[in-house]
Amino acid sequence: MHCTRISLSLRHSRNATVYMYRIVNLPVKIELVKLHKREHKSEPFLRVNKFGQVPALCVERQKGQVKFVLSESSAILKYLSEKYPSIVSESKMYSDDLREKAKIWSALDWYQTTIRSSAAGVSWHAFVAGNMGGKVSLELAKHYEERLKMSLDVLETLRLGDTFPFLNEREHPSIADLLVIEDIVNLVVLKGSPFREELSSLDQLLAERPRVRKWRDAVMRINKPLWDEIHGVLEMVAENASKKIDSESRRRRFDDVASMSRL
Repeated sequence: MHCTRISLSLRHSRNATVYMYRIVNLPVKIELVKLHKREHKSEPFLRVNKFGQVPALCVERQKGQVKFVLSESSAILKYLSEKYPSIVSESKMYSDDLREKAKIWSALDWYQTTIRSSAAGVSWHAFVAGNMGGKVSLELAKHYEERLKMSLDVLETLRLGDTFPFLNEREHPSIADLLVIEDIVNLVVLKGSPFREELSSLDQLLAERPRVRKWRDAVMRINKPLWDEIHGVLEMVAENASKKIDSESRRRRFDDVASMSRL
């Protein structure tokens, strides 16, 4: 029996595994884990994955025991691609050729220390931390934003080309495209950040990098209805947070005007 626990709450990189699973119709079972309810730290989940992390891949559960657990989206995507080579290779998201595989691995490894660390840092310190019981920080968000811009510049000039829109100038998307794009599009949460005026928005970042924008659009078009379904929750959370900020701003202006009128 194969089971996969994947969070669909505010967790970076979670959607790449879901997107791949739904696109190529892999024979795995999806179980949703709600981070905002701390289900990933609950005793039942920790019995499955002692790291308390999502996504987590659970393989060959027999007599209530889990024989193999794998965390980290990059490792899970590679494992599933190797486990079901005929299914994934047919979609052209992976390859039987070692050199082609190595190029995909290279993109995934590069992402971990560049896009992943910087974009996740911006999102966390500008928005997510405040929704997970922590504190947001403009100073830290700005620090990671500078690193993010440098990483996006490398993506624009070296990792993407003009012949084909996908990473490594592939004609077809790979599992690397699905994963690398996630931390970038998750920056939509910045519209709901209290620092939204001080930080570059996702639209601004993409407008300055046409290849990255073209690549983002190409990954979205792989299955646009599915993309919208998976990412709709994040959009809704960001929009609601933005409306709340606007409402509080209007209330403060009203209070200021009322205070001035009493002087």
